[in-house]
Amino acid sequence: MMGLALLTTQVLAQSIDVPYTFTTIAGPSRFPIDGNADGIGSAARFFLPYGVAVDSGGIVYVAEPFAARIRKLSPVGTNWVVTTIAWPTTGPPLQQPFGVAAGSAGVVYVTDFATNLVFQLTPVGTNWAVTTLAGKPGGGAGDGTGTNAGFNGPMGVAVDGTNNIYVADFNNNTIRKITRDGVVTTLAGMAGMSGSTDGTGSVARLNNPAAVAVDGAGNIYVGEGNQYTSTIRKITPVGTNWVVTTLAVRQLSPGGSGTNAPGGPSGGIAVDSAGNVYTGDAQTIWKASPTGAVTIIAHGNTGSADGTGTFAQFLWPNGVAVDNAGNLYITDGGNDNIREGHRENAPAVIVTPNLPVGSTGGQFGFMLTGPPGQLVVVEASADLLTWVPVVTNTFLQTPGLNFSDPQSGVFSNRFYRARTP
Repeated sequence: MMGLALLTTQVLAQSIDVPYTFTTIAGPSRFPIDGNADGIGSAARFFLPYGVAVDSGGIVYVAEPFAARIRKLSPVGTNWVVTTIAWPTTGPPLQQPFGVAAGSAGVVYVTDFATNLVFQLTPVGTNWAVTTLAGKPGGGAGDGTGTNAGFNGPMGVAVDGTNNIYVADFNNNTIRKITRDGVVTTLAGMAGMSGSTDGTGSVARLNNPAAVAVDGAGNIYVGEGNQYTSTIRKITPVGTNWVVTTLAVRQLSPGGSGTNAPGGPSGGIAVDSAGNVYTGDAQTIWKASPTGAVTIIAHGNTGSADGTGTFAQFLWPNGVAVDNAGNLYITDGGNDNIREGHRENAPAVIVTPNLPVGSTGGQFGFMLTGPPGQLVVVEASADLLTWVPVVTNTFLQTPGLNFSDPQSGVFSNRFYRARTP
């Protein structure tokens, strides 16, 4: 006889996805105003900001590909002070910097789409030294050391805890790694071959990877897609190999609106300490849990208003970064500003079963109740140690969520739990 994981009347107590309250921390807060002025908060001006990164000290870095500038946002009390740290005259010529990543000791890494180069920005007193880390003029696809390696339209960039750098090589349809010694290797995909095939190393196919992130365990996450599909791929190190799988896909509707508005992948992807992955498309910010369950954080309202959850409005959120506390930083390209998504404190929500439970048509099941609109994952286990997702669904207004296990007859003993991702 199958068992239900109920020592009390609740299946599992777990916090729901806490809403984010979005505020404008730099740039105009109401209407787009292009510019390149440094300043405090709303006095600063940006021109189509794209890539964004945040370091361990809470300093935010922004790449402006169409102004050829890298900006720094420093928190000072409740204000944010914006300064320009790199532009074309500061060293090797920046032409179209799309990606930015924050390493240790204040070092910043930048990918330049137009020059096919990866730059390193190092703080020297009050100035910044800009040097070419890897890549050669004219581009290419070959691996090698430093300027002997070739890139073709590098976009996203990320850095791990030991200062290895990962690059989304957009036009080559590959993911590249640069070691601390400047050695460039191709981890996944094959230059000149696009697609969506999962697999190991060069067997896998990627479709114009635009964004990349890396977690504390060394897993790499890639944002890719086209106008109507937004996809997150995961690349896992297995020995000396790299295995590519598809974590989550959001299919967008041609001519759709709101959460289904077409737009393709954003210029950024971020992963938090719990393995949740954040990205955006069109006017939507969304999250994929470690199991691939998708949650909309803010969506579908074209505009510039600050607010909580779905009341916030964006106009082409390009880059996404997450800090150690789980707060988000968004480059809102269409509004020429930078937004912070602050995670609000909220009480835990209990997911409870409505008894009785039982078997109908050979399928064991029960009714769950929870917050309407909240995503819930029902998992099963034979030993209370290993849990496997059975179904992911959303609570309705009434009566809740009617769960049944299509594999009920296969197991002699089976425990269940429900959680919010």
